[in-house]
Amino acid sequence: MIELWAQHVEAFKEERSSQMSEWWEFLRTKRAEIPDKYQGQTITATYPEREGLGWFGDENKCRSIYDEVAAKVEDLKERERTNYQKFEDNADDIGEKLRQGPTKENVQALIDAGINSWAFYNLDPNHYTMLVDRGELTEENAEEWAEELEGYWSGNQPIDSRYHELMLMMSMITTNAMQAQQGGTGYGNEEMDFLRAFYDALEEDPSLEHMGVIGIPAKMDGDHLTDEEREHALGVLGDGLLALSDERLGGGYEDLPASVRSIVDGPDFSGVRSGGGYSHIHTDWMERAGYLDDLLSNSHEDFEGGAEFSTRMMDTISTSLIRIDALGNSDGSMSGLLDVATRNEDANYAVLTGEYPEGVEGDLPWTEETADNVTDRIIGQLYTHEWGDDGEAARGLTEWI
Repeated sequence: MIELWAQHVEAFKEERSSQMSEWWEFLRTKRAEIPDKYQGQTITATYPEREGLGWFGDENKCRSIYDEVAAKVEDLKERERTNYQKFEDNADDIGEKLRQGPTKENVQALIDAGINSWAFYNLDPNHYTMLVDRGELTEENAEEWAEELEGYWSGNQPIDSRYHELMLMMSMITTNAMQAQQGGTGYGNEEMDFLRAFYDALEEDPSLEHMGVIGIPAKMDGDHLTDEEREHALGVLGDGLLALSDERLGGGYEDLPASVRSIVDGPDFSGVRSGGGYSHIHTDWMERAGYLDDLLSNSHEDFEGGAEFSTRMMDTISTSLIRIDALGNSDGSMSGLLDVATRNEDANYAVLTGEYPEGVEGDLPWTEETADNVTDRIIGQLYTHEWGDDGEAARGLTEWI
């Protein structure tokens, strides 16, 4: 909690420093605008007096400058009061959280702020022992948790303390995966097995109307979840998918739910005769790709997908751009998915060179003989498409270099 408070203090100081810098820069600009006749003199509320009713003349120019400075002062005073009030409100909030103790909601706030992870065990060992000793990470519990959480996400069950408890546990599992990914440490087999069972249960849930995991974002639409609750749930689910896909954590592309892989593999036109049905299949795929974007775009920005998952994603996105241009579709979802795919530098390396760096696991979506042609196609299509985000996501392919 002290670390969270330190973040609030730093934010207050940065805003105050920004306001001070803005003030001195504004003042220097206005001083330079003072007519030569009055340079070096102090312009006050009464000096020099305005000459007539017009805007022209050195005296009237001084009066206009003074009014602008006075207005700026009042604006900055109000912003300073707002900044300090936020500072006090944050202090009260920290104090209240400390008085309440390590409730699940307060622990979750620390997790969301990027401060806390498995260390939450130390806050209340008796309360959280069940997760730390892996006793709860069973296939049976994974299936039960998936069923319970789907009920909350679809609106069949109102949000309550049980929901926050389940989401806390899921957040811990995915947070631990991200820390293992960034630190190069191993990820527990129990956690990866739990994730597999959890997503398998969601994939087979009949209430998702045969859409599997990809159907969850649509179930969250409505007023049964706040925007914050929806984004948090989508982010936790997205983090879990990225963890499942990562070879470094003991996962891989084949561990992903089939509904997710059906999007990453691209639309299937194999059963369509030439000249017919392509538009319908592409539109359906774009809709489901939008749902995957909902999941992954809300994932933690430092969480990477596996090398094969990310490489395949870039390959499919580049191919989709041809149909998007032809049909006039929006490329917003493709930008979001590309932004996630380019987080993995090994995948970027593969697209640029045709092969993974030494030691990277995962299959390539091309053969050694076709590598040059495929990578040229991917790069060419990504870099010649007129992106709606002005190419911000596509730049991720090379900015890491």
